[in-house]
Formats: sequence, structure tokens, C-alpha cells
Amino acid sequence: MAASTRVDLTVSLTGRDPLGMQRLAQAVSTPGSPNYRHYLSVREFADRFGATDAQILAVTRTLQAEGLTVSPVSANHMMLGVSGTEIGRAHV
Repeated sequence: MAASTRVDLTVSLTGRDPLGMQRLAQAVSTPGSPNYRHYLSVREFADRFGATDAQILAVTRTLQAEGLTVSPVSANHMMLGVSGTEIGRAHV
């Protein structure tokens, strides 16, 4: 790929408490569970499982230092949009 080729991608962030997220997903989808179909709002999910502000800032700064453009974090704090050229030089 030419260095001038624009690339758009999504960076998946490691959130907090992946085991808890897995347990909640199981509980809300299991008939008979007290939490069956009791879903979290997007904000509740972000607060409980999403990447922290410090993690988001660290990843954003690293990507920007590589000359990439970073979009605001997703509402659930699990993804960042990234774009740029010369993506092959980034250490992502």
C-alpha cells in the first residue's frame, strides 16, 4: 500500500472487568436469571466496563504522536476511530 493511502480503522479498547462483562452478558440472556433482560444503559455500561478516561487519553496520545487522527471515543468507551496515511509506520 502506498504511504499516501488513507486508511480508516477502529481501535478496540480493553475495558474494565472483562470477566464481569461476560457474566453480565450471560445473566441478561439466560431465562430464569434475576437479571434476565435487565440491560444496562450505554452510560451505565461505559461507567462499569468501558475503558477509563486515563486509558483513552493514553491511547489517543500514542496514536496522535504517530500522526494519526483520532475520533472521539464511542459512547460505550470501547472503540476509537482512527484515520491517517502512512499507517504502516504507526505502532498500533
